[in-house]
Amino acid sequence: MTTTTAVRSLVVALILSAASPARTDDAEQPTTSSGGGGAIVSLGLGPSPGGIMGVASAQARRGSRLWGVRLAESSEFNLFGPSPALADTEFGLLFGRYSARKAGFVTASVGLSVVRSVRRGRSLSSNCNSFSFMGCLFAATRYEKLVSHTIGVPFEARAVLASRYAGLGVGVFGNLNAGGSFVGVALTLDVGLLR
Repeated sequence: MTTTTAVRSLVVALILSAASPARTDDAEQPTTSSGGGGAIVSLGLGPSPGGIMGVASAQARRGSRLWGVRLAESSEFNLFGPSPALADTEFGLLFGRYSARKAGFVTASVGLSVVRSVRRGRSLSSNCNSFSFMGCLFAATRYEKLVSHTIGVPFEARAVLASRYAGLGVGVFGNLNAGGSFVGVALTLDVGLLR
């Protein structure tokens, strides 16, 4: 199974879980009610293929329904590498499901976003000097900066250990788009009226 197929399968599963009606016959009832409203502000950081990912979101919930905005960036991690760094930045609106659990909550969301992708074009310059002491170890080649914008499908699935007002979580975040799809895992700090 390719990475693209796996990500598409995950998005379909998230869409189905977000669209499915809430079950009242669940044998494992949460100790807190998810029937009221709440707000979640979340900041996260973690790895993505070839780099690092940062996520910031603000979400509101009513019962098991969840909606909000998200800013996420997946960027190449290169201290001394070529410039510009490859990056995908999204601003999205997400809709999904919230479910309270004994020790926190879980969420699954999908939506629509605008994505800005930065890629490298032709080589412009290199500061490689093979006669220097370190050779080309810390040489940085400079490339033409190619910027594109596209529409994407953001998705996420999170599990958070939380008290009523604060929590720590882990989530899978990603975006499917024509300019540069990305996926990553992030540890999150969540605050608000969580449960």
